[in-house]
Amino acid sequence: MGLDLLWIGMWGAVAAWLSQSRTEALRRWASVLGLAGLPWWFHAAWTQGDWRLLAISLLYMAAWLRGAWVHWRAPQPGAVDAGLGTIQITPGR
Repeated sequence: MGLDLLWIGMWGAVAAWLSQSRTEALRRWASVLGLAGLPWWFHAAWTQGDWRLLAISLLYMAAWLRGAWVHWRAPQPGAVDAGLGTIQITPGR
């Protein structure tokens, strides 16, 4: 499992490092790199036949997918809405 362990460690360490960044621009990339390392987790679990590792990989996948949703897809509070707004006309003017 030489290369698997190398890639798991590299992607995992970089993702963990970015998740602790002070800037939002770097923190949002943590989930992307965490997801990029998941194929190596699945490959290691499959080749070793270790179903516990596969279960842990699925938990990590859920956590990284949540991070991707929060940082990339979910509406951000305070963001300017690009959709159509309503026009309010006050009577008597």
